Amino acid sequence: MPLSTTKSTGESLYVEMPYFDLKEQLHQDSLEAQDLKSGFRFAYKFITDYTPENSGIHFTTADGTRVWRLGIHSANAYSINLLFSKYELPEGASLFLYNADQTQIIGSFNHLNNSEQGILPIRPIDGDRVIVEYQEPENVAFHGQLQIGEVNHGYRDLRSYNEPQANASYFFCMNPVSYYQKQTSLYNNIARSVVLMIINGNTLCTGSLVNNTLNDKKPYVLTASHCLNDNFIVDYSDYEYMAGSIVFFFNYETPTSSADIRGTEEMSMASSHYRAANSVTDMALLELTEIPPIYYRPYYSGWNVKDVGEPPYTGIHHPRGSVKRINITDTVPILKDFFVDYYGFKGKNFWNVTRWLSGTTKGGSSGSPLFDGNNRIIGALTGGDPTSSCNNPINDYYYALSQSWTVSDNINKQLKHWLNPEGSNDKLTCDGLDPYESNPCYRLSNIRENSDIDSTEAALINNNANDYLFGTNSVGITEYAEHYKLNGKARIYGTYIVCPAITSLTGFKVEIKVYNSINGKPGNILLAETFNPTIQYYSTSDSILTTMNKELKINAESFVPFSSKIYASGEFFVGYNITPVQYAKFTVFSLKKGMISQNTAWMKYNNNWIEASNYPSQGFATSLYVDPVIQYITPTENESISASSDVQITFDADARTLHISLSEIPKECHASLISIDGKVLKNWKIDEQKTIHQLEPVQPGVYIIQIIDNGKQFVRKILL
Repeated sequence: MPLSTTKSTGESLYVEMPYFDLKEQLHQDSLEAQDLKSGFRFAYKFITDYTPENSGIHFTTADGTRVWRLGIHSANAYSINLLFSKYELPEGASLFLYNADQTQIIGSFNHLNNSEQGILPIRPIDGDRVIVEYQEPENVAFHGQLQIGEVNHGYRDLRSYNEPQANASYFFCMNPVSYYQKQTSLYNNIARSVVLMIINGNTLCTGSLVNNTLNDKKPYVLTASHCLNDNFIVDYSDYEYMAGSIVFFFNYETPTSSADIRGTEEMSMASSHYRAANSVTDMALLELTEIPPIYYRPYYSGWNVKDVGEPPYTGIHHPRGSVKRINITDTVPILKDFFVDYYGFKGKNFWNVTRWLSGTTKGGSSGSPLFDGNNRIIGALTGGDPTSSCNNPINDYYYALSQSWTVSDNINKQLKHWLNPEGSNDKLTCDGLDPYESNPCYRLSNIRENSDIDSTEAALINNNANDYLFGTNSVGITEYAEHYKLNGKARIYGTYIVCPAITSLTGFKVEIKVYNSINGKPGNILLAETFNPTIQYYSTSDSILTTMNKELKINAESFVPFSSKIYASGEFFVGYNITPVQYAKFTVFSLKKGMISQNTAWMKYNNNWIEASNYPSQGFATSLYVDPVIQYITPTENESISASSDVQITFDADARTLHISLSEIPKECHASLISIDGKVLKNWKIDEQKTIHQLEPVQPGVYIIQIIDNGKQFVRKILL
């Protein structure tokens, strides 16, 4: 953590950023918005050269640690974010960034964040002051190299452009992903491929993970070139630098269909490599430095460069950096020109969506994918009619992937080399890919399973807004848990928690706990983890998390990753324990009274665990919005094998056919053929209630068929 010792006072610590004309900057933004649905600019960039050699204060602690501390003040900034244009630390050194009262802390960064590019982008810190602190032990292999090359002054409040925005006039027609998840699973996979991007510390855009014909899990991200070149100002030689400055946010989605709760911000990755870009077609392709972690549940969307595909067409995007939205139209797009003379775009390069049935786009939507009726990407957003609005959602222009396929012989200006590395001329479509499909993670949720996701509340005692039934209250209950059942053994990677706004974080303490089940009640504690509302990043070279304190002064969903491996079998509980602090109020949303009859929520009352429905006078059957993310462990010969009457599995040995019958039409179902030593030999998706699958020839022996249907696992042994 940052050192508590203060070696400076008042303003002597800070350097001051110069004045800039905000009115002129906003005017310039408005002019650019007339032409393109451009990347949404929220910050003014100062080019700087602050290093330990030319700025800040220095002191040495009693153990010989050398400390460099520099404060940066940019008057009236909503936020400040920095780019270290030089970053190379020796092993043992640490770098922190924090605001004046240390309520927001990023770090520590260390030698594991060193990269080939030698840069490090840092996400915004709220407020107009930020302090940089570098700690270097006495005996290190070399002195760290640090240079703050950019200070970005946030002149738009990012928080105000994040959720909730349900009542904003330009958002009311833009339904979030969760709105459609109540009706269909059609968009579940492709929505997981779409990411929010903060580029170069000052611009918001959208991108999407895309598959290639080798299905080799390379994490390519498709976006628009004007997001990377600052609307065609930046030269191609800087594209690798720009790609390295991007922070990608996954699963930034509201958990409610009305978008009144901000989505999780914890799942992010920093930096990427430039693979291809072409300003003539507005195409850009990046590659993340590594595959996103399994609990991010990433998906690589497929694509279609053959034709326009079939309706309906879907656009998924992050307008103005808000939670993920979905647009829908059944009108077939037509290839058209778009600002050809002004920007020098290739003619007949853009799919023109003449009108949306639902939704529209805004700044920040740039680079977002357009899907055909087979959920394949046919284009990505360049711009549109500046008069388009919720009341008149017209004329968006998506550059066509087909026009960037072989538009140049230079592999860094075309898509085919990267997305079809085999070089086959007849492969003009590609299906999507889940890189963890053989054994994916699932988000368990009693809220979503048992009721409407919008039927939640912050349950109160005596209608006192500061007295929560499942949080801080006057009756002294401080520990709560949610009950889950597994069909086998699983690893628990972490848990989502959906909470109302927290007014104060001072001295606040909540512990997340996982319990086994003893006699159907929470039993032994398997894990206890401090709930630190944080935003997490992956380093550019290793999957090392770095964090900053998360702002919780608004209704929000958070994800808490578990720092150690934890497993459960059968029944388990996930909950939280509150250490009450004056003025600090905390609770978790729960289903409203009367929504369900089968209770899953528990509380520790008079030192005994009881169901919420049995709490005297105030109790009722409910579920807590605590959703763990789990991955089933593939069973082996020495592990128990579960079966269920809900899934019927029969095998015809002579015909080598597998007959699978489910209790209902599946929403998300996969099957796997597994050898007795646990090796996955084949996996496939099940789309129908009854299926017949022909098994490939394998060596005689005992095998396991594993069915995972909507997060529930069923397995059966077969003899070949």
